[in-house]
Amino acid sequence: MADTQQGTRQGPKSVSDYSPKNQLRIRSVRPAATALAGYRQWQGLGRQVRRGEHGISIAAPVTEETADGRRMVNVRGATIFDVSQTDEIER
Repeated sequence: MADTQQGTRQGPKSVSDYSPKNQLRIRSVRPAATALAGYRQWQGLGRQVRRGEHGISIAAPVTEETADGRRMVNVRGATIFDVSQTDEIER
């Protein structure tokens, strides 16, 4: 079954965790980015992306489990947001 690599990680990623091409894309759109995650990932971490914020489009690997481990089978578009674009969810 195919899965995205980003979906397997619990917390936000730093810019250096991304591929060189994605790092260039992130830095060109939001130079001061520090902690990055998808919309639902931020919600799971108790944060909400602010209304009207524009995400950063990146290429995310799609992987699958094999007998030898994981292997990349495709690439899909994904949208991520920096922590500065989010607010803490009040509970």
